[in-house]
Amino acid sequence: MNSKTKRTVLQSDINRIFVFHNLGTVSEIKALSGGEFNSVYKVTADNMNYVIKIAPAADVRVLTYEKDIISSEIFALEHFKGNPYVHIPEVKAFGEDAEIGKYLIMEFVEGKMLLNCVLSDMEYDSILFHLGKAIAEFHNTNCDRGFGYLQNGLKQSWQEAYFSMLENIRQDAERVHIKIPYIRKIRAVVDNCKDVLDEVKKPSLLHFDLWKGNIFVRDKKLHSVIDCERMMLGDPVGDFIHLDYIAPFDKEKYKQLIDGYNSVAEHSLLFNKNERIRFYLVRLYLGLIAYVETDYRLSKYSVAFYGKKIFARKVLRVSLNELNKLMK
Repeated sequence: MNSKTKRTVLQSDINRIFVFHNLGTVSEIKALSGGEFNSVYKVTADNMNYVIKIAPAADVRVLTYEKDIISSEIFALEHFKGNPYVHIPEVKAFGEDAEIGKYLIMEFVEGKMLLNCVLSDMEYDSILFHLGKAIAEFHNTNCDRGFGYLQNGLKQSWQEAYFSMLENIRQDAERVHIKIPYIRKIRAVVDNCKDVLDEVKKPSLLHFDLWKGNIFVRDKKLHSVIDCERMMLGDPVGDFIHLDYIAPFDKEKYKQLIDGYNSVAEHSLLFNKNERIRFYLVRLYLGLIAYVETDYRLSKYSVAFYGKKIFARKVLRVSLNELNKLMK
């Protein structure tokens, strides 16, 4: 997808970086088009496949939380590796180059996105169960450093971090003259239920982008998860949102995911009233990101721009409706 944050990279620069890291002679380079933020290429060198991610240029405008998120992804990959339930791509090299800026080279994951898989109900339930175990293992990681994004400075409590994140996205919107929809309703509902955020006593290391395009399947079994760049330290319910951003949370639909999680998690999730409130508060935040990031990434003359705006409004509207129901 064409994006304002992606940069054009010369093949000669990628060749030079691979030589510098002794990763072999590059024979093929192919741009991967799925993401909207980094420039991403599949690189074949000495019959081995790699992925190189290249961050936006330093002078490109990005959201506050997106500043230096390539370093956050490196942090996440290093902390997630060795997960017994899912394969984590191995980091091969990273650094900063005078020509292309910051980059990350990792193993290329073979497999099929869950998004594109045709599975029986039993096969899909098995993948969800093992994904739940993998998520729990992410959250079991001992990383009690504070709450929020590493790149923005960690906070002492989840409530403080959450409000800081909301303020950052509000400022991001103001910076490019965006009017956030439902802003008065958002402020009212967040203020009304903010105290439940203090139930989160320990930060969980979240992948925070576990949608079906980042979950890889091989032989109809869970194989790997990729793209940890949105990683943050926060509320564990935040890793249960991305399979379905819009529909009201259906505990029964995701029973296998929750059961898998609770089978190995240090702290079980019941998705009771307060946990569902916290769930929708995080989804509300993600809706705000989706709404504002569109102006940072896409041209207003593209069809994708308006499709993303409509999607983000739906996320916000459903989250607000569900929070109002729960707070009655």
